[in-house]
Parts: sequence; structure tokens; C-alpha cells
Amino acid sequence: MSSIQDNRWESGHRCPRISVCMAAYNGERYIQVQLASILEQLNSDDEIVIVDDCSSDRTCELISGMGDNRIRLIQHKKNAGAKKTFEDAIRNALGEILFLSDQDDIWPPGKVDKVCQAFDRNRDVQIVATSFKVIDNDGEFTYDSVYSNWPRFRPGLIANIWSNRVLGSTMAIRSSDVYKILPFPAKYWVEHDAWIMAVNSITGGKVAYLDEPLLFYRRHRQNLSTPLSWRLRIKKRVHLVAALIVYSLQVRKRGSMPLLGD
Repeated sequence: MSSIQDNRWESGHRCPRISVCMAAYNGERYIQVQLASILEQLNSDDEIVIVDDCSSDRTCELISGMGDNRIRLIQHKKNAGAKKTFEDAIRNALGEILFLSDQDDIWPPGKVDKVCQAFDRNRDVQIVATSFKVIDNDGEFTYDSVYSNWPRFRPGLIANIWSNRVLGSTMAIRSSDVYKILPFPAKYWVEHDAWIMAVNSITGGKVAYLDEPLLFYRRHRQNLSTPLSWRLRIKKRVHLVAALIVYSLQVRKRGSMPLLGD
């Protein structure tokens, strides 16, 4: 995959090639609204790569029915889960900046431009993440006990192992760094966003955080969850640490990239 070109930002024009990587599963209720909020911010040479994880509703039909050639729909032949679905979307992306996207949120106007500007201002930054606001079924701002008090952003490996400080759907990454994060660890209970942040940290990567709600994160009956017990939270972090140890040993054996502290 190509890296961002030095001349990609002239006279207010943002990066020339963007891929939005979306995982979809039974998203017929909200996916068209989400896609509309994204498409109006993209150029003609940008793309949305949607991997559908064997939806049983009209998700694929609605996506195809939008008739926009910037959308590439890939359909799994069998259900693989959200982590693998995001991995396949990232693998198939052709862009220079890759935005991660859920199927049921809303992107406020200006999100794409502001994130791309952050990449342009910080040439050594590999990830740009933003704040967000929670919305309900009807798209109205709402309080949610799980997400309304999201931990304040802090860079660094230890802070993000203890509590993931970045919501995956607020993230954008440089395609030139995809080789570091893929494949996602299949044998461990590790979410894709926590993995991306952790690997970026141990390989010496930098994150730019925009303290502006550039995502309206929808919470509805299908995605409502309760906080994990302390036991499960600890188990989840142990899995992340174990996966990182395996990753570090493999990298050192290959000698393919420096790790933090080398």
C-alpha cells in the first residue's frame, strides 16, 4: 500500500484517496443513513469498503440499491464475527487514509476534512482519533452510562491496556502502517480497536487526538451492552497482553521493525 504523498494537501484540498472500512451485519435499519452521512464528505476517487458478515436481513440489498460506485460491497460466505470482518475491510482498502466505521452511526459534516488536516499537520502521526457524542434510535443526543463518561484520552501502552481510550469508529490510520496491525489476533479475546492502539504504541507510533465530537455514536437495542465485570475486564486485558507478547516475539524473530525501547 502506498504512503501519503507530500503534495496531497494544496489550496485546501484534502488527501486524494480515502477508504472508509465498514463492517456490516443485519444493519438494514440505519445503514443507509450512515452511508449518506459519509458519502457526502467523499470525493469521486474515494471509496467505502463494506464487508457484510452474512446478514439475514436487507442490508446488502439496501447497500446495492444506493447505486453509488464509490461503495464496494464484499460478502462473507459464512459468519466470521466483527473482528475478522473489520480485518477483511482493511485488507481490501485501496486508500491512503483508512477510516474505521460502524454501520449505524452518523458522521457529522466536516469529519473527513478535519481528520485529514490532522494527518497533514502531523506527518509522523499514524493514527488520528476523535471524541464522540452518543445518540439514540432516533438520532437524538442522549446520556448513556456506558459511554457518556468515556475515559479521557491518554497516549501510551499502559493507559490503553488498562482502559481503551479510543473508540474504534472514531479512528483513522495510515495505510502504510497496516502491515503492523494485521492480522488481528484470532486466538485471543482482543478487540480490533484496542489492538490497533496497542500495536501502534509498542512500535513507537504516535496518535493525534481531536477533542471534538466528530462521530455521533448510535446506541440502540441491538448494540446495548452492560459493563463487564471486573473478572472479565481483567481477563480481557490479560488476553491483550498475551497477544502483544506473542506479537513482539514474532517481530523480534523476523527483525522486521523496531519495538518501543529498542
